[in-house]
Amino acid sequence: ASAIAAALAYVLVARPPTLPRQFVAVLQKSPEDPAFAMTVDVDKLEFSVRPVAARAPADKSYELWIIAPSQSPKSLGVIDAATGERTLREDRGAVRNATYAVTVEPKGGSPNGKPSGAPVFFGKLVPVGP
Repeated sequence: ASAIAAALAYVLVARPPTLPRQFVAVLQKSPEDPAFAMTVDVDKLEFSVRPVAARAPADKSYELWIIAPSQSPKSLGVIDAATGERTLREDRGAVRNATYAVTVEPKGGSPNGKPSGAPVFFGKLVPVGP
C-alpha cells in the first residue's frame, strides 16, 4: 500500500495536469444570434476573431474588448473582415477568465480608449480539445 501511495504521489507531482491551450468563444447577444467567432492560443498569447453574421452599422466600427476580473475593459482593436492574428498583452490567467465584449464605436474605434456604450455582443472562452 505504501508503494502504491508513493507511486501515485510521484505521478501527481511529476506529471501535473495539463491546462487547455486552445480556446474558442462565440460572441453573441443570445444563443440564436452568433455574431463573431474568436480563437485564442494561450501559449502564444495570440487570438483571431472573425465575423459570423455581424455587419457594422454604416459609418461605425465594431471594437473588441477584454474585460478581465476586477479590471476595466481594454481594447483589443477594431474588428473587420480582414482581422488576422493579434497578440494579447495580458496575463494568461486573465485571458482564460476574461469576458470578451464587442461595442459599436465611431468609424476607426473608440476615440478615448474606453467603450462608448454597452456591449452589443459578448462571450467567454471555452477550451478546445483535451
